[in-house]
Amino acid sequence: MDREKENEKAPKTHLLTKGAKVSKKGEHQNNLDCSNLVPSRKPDSAKTYFHQGVSFAKLGRHEEALESYNKAISLRPDYAKTHSHKGFSLFELKRYEESIESYFQALFFDPHDSTSYSFKGSSLSRLGRAEESIESHDKAISLGPDYGKSYYRKGDSLFKFEMFEEALESFDKAISLCPWFAKAYHCKGNALFELKRYEEAFQAYDRVVSLDPSFAKAHYSKGNALNELGRFEESLQSYDKAISLKPDFAQALTQKGNILYKLERYKEALDFYDKAISLQPNLAKSYQCKGNTLYKLKRYQEAIDFYDIVISLDPNFAKAWLSKGNALCVLGRHEEAIELFDKAISLKPNFFTAFMNKGKAFSHMKRSQEALECCNKCLSLRPGDHEANTLKVSLLNKLKRYQETMQVIKGCLGKNPKDSLWHCYLARTFGYVGNKDKAREHYTFAKFFLEGSKRFLSQKDVRWIERFFRRIEELEIGFEKSQNNHPNLI
Repeated sequence: MDREKENEKAPKTHLLTKGAKVSKKGEHQNNLDCSNLVPSRKPDSAKTYFHQGVSFAKLGRHEEALESYNKAISLRPDYAKTHSHKGFSLFELKRYEESIESYFQALFFDPHDSTSYSFKGSSLSRLGRAEESIESHDKAISLGPDYGKSYYRKGDSLFKFEMFEEALESFDKAISLCPWFAKAYHCKGNALFELKRYEEAFQAYDRVVSLDPSFAKAHYSKGNALNELGRFEESLQSYDKAISLKPDFAQALTQKGNILYKLERYKEALDFYDKAISLQPNLAKSYQCKGNTLYKLKRYQEAIDFYDIVISLDPNFAKAWLSKGNALCVLGRHEEAIELFDKAISLKPNFFTAFMNKGKAFSHMKRSQEALECCNKCLSLRPGDHEANTLKVSLLNKLKRYQETMQVIKGCLGKNPKDSLWHCYLARTFGYVGNKDKAREHYTFAKFFLEGSKRFLSQKDVRWIERFFRRIEELEIGFEKSQNNHPNLI
């Protein structure tokens, strides 16, 4: 005899009880099979509809759960648990205002229900109502100070409000009460990550995957922490684990592509971006990353096409406007690029890189004064920035404002007197004004300090210095062509 026939012969009270017990065991589909057979007119069917709703919710079928909860409430309006569970399903459906109303009803019938206060706080946080949210979480904790999940939910809300230190305290409290609570460790890792405490974040994520090896998102987060720590090969292993657990994990595929990009394995990176895009065609970040990779492969027009897709998906993605502008610059289309840098700046007013690249575009167009204004803006955003000062020195020399050039260079040397690059710049500037003795002096300093400077200079800067040395040696400090009527700036 099959299960359906057994159920038809079984007493209805047995079915209702069996449904409740099965729900507690987590066999939610069986619970639905049992409870669906109970007639809706049975006097105690409010309980049946409640358990049916719980089972639908556990299966992620929240719309159907709401129907069951509403039937239960129509039969028994004063049962606080039904209102509370209804609030949870509304929360999962992102219907936060309605969720709050359901928790309000639950608390009206049971003012001591700490869980309803806790979830109400979470709903309030999603609406950005910080003060009310924290107040509701604190009420939940006061009613159940030993319930770890209340601290966890408070931490989650604090995290949403970017109060990361406070969130960390709540997650630590949750963990102290529930040492095996993997999600609390994961959220602790997220808070530490936002605080740029990457080694501690890695340790938290590592703890998560030891507690729950099947937690795909924790493996992904662990990969992100390893990435920040520069441990790229280990990071790839974590992303691989996340993808093996969840093959449609588009973000993990994208991040794996990003690590391959960093390792300059560009063609492999493209494969992973393509996989991510096939899974989530509206994921702007994957198109952006693919565009960046095509740029590195010098396929500039293709890169532009992908940046255009990013912009169509998310017109407020400032970095996409910047990236498209960079590609246009390489193609010599500087005027168009400047318009795109301006668009990026309009979306992100203190966008350092957009101002920097706009300055470089003006410089290529020989519009040195406008380029200089961009440099000055960059230095107001990041005082002492090496790249901005380097461009500024070049522009001031082009404008023959040598005294200002020397002030900038000496300011940089004041912070690091052994920087070979700035001694090179100073030697060159003294050469422009015909002061050969000072030029030779700083050229000598540049050569002497080069080995020590290599620790912090980019390869591009080192190559420039070495070219500068060769040129000077070939010309025998060839400053003779400089005009003799410059002021003596010894």
